[in-house]
Amino acid sequence: MKRVFIQERDRKLLQLAYEHQFVSTNQIRRVLFKNVHMSECYRRLKELEQSGFITRTAPITAGTGAYVRVTPDGASAARGISIYEVPQNRLNLYAIAHDMLVLDARVRLLELFNDAIWTPEQTIKKDWAPSRLSSYCYDDLQYPDGVMTLSNGNRIAIELENAAKSKERYGQIFRKWSRSDKVEYVMYIATSEQIKKTVLST
Repeated sequence: MKRVFIQERDRKLLQLAYEHQFVSTNQIRRVLFKNVHMSECYRRLKELEQSGFITRTAPITAGTGAYVRVTPDGASAARGISIYEVPQNRLNLYAIAHDMLVLDARVRLLELFNDAIWTPEQTIKKDWAPSRLSSYCYDDLQYPDGVMTLSNGNRIAIELENAAKSKERYGQIFRKWSRSDKVEYVMYIATSEQIKKTVLST
């Protein structure tokens, strides 16, 4: 098996794929190979794949490019970079489009708040799960798509809305957030004007 020296750009790639379960080649090109010809991106992905750090699978959604996931070796390397332990679960094919948008939101937000720390959803579900001694119950908790912790310690829950919900449903969710002590703020990112109007009018 061909071995490669892991560079800083590779570390970022492995971290994203590890913490989000996958990343598409189109996202890798856009985020990590901005000013580089696409052939260089694909060459590096092939080297990482041949070295046993990643796997690539055919796209499920048109226009996304292949999906990149970490192998056990890639996960091991990512754990040396990430501050989280993230189990690599089977992909939920119904959530692929939503999860890709969450990753796009993470990248954009961390460009704006470059000293912030992102906590992925899998880690949130593990860390927030109430213990037997906790006053919380599962029905009281609302799990966001991610949490961004700012340098001043404030925590912002990120909720990416890609499918319409009723005002009643948003009302239930908002009441859960109003009772939560897990974050200081909640940021909603709507992918359509209609979803935005529903959120704002609830």
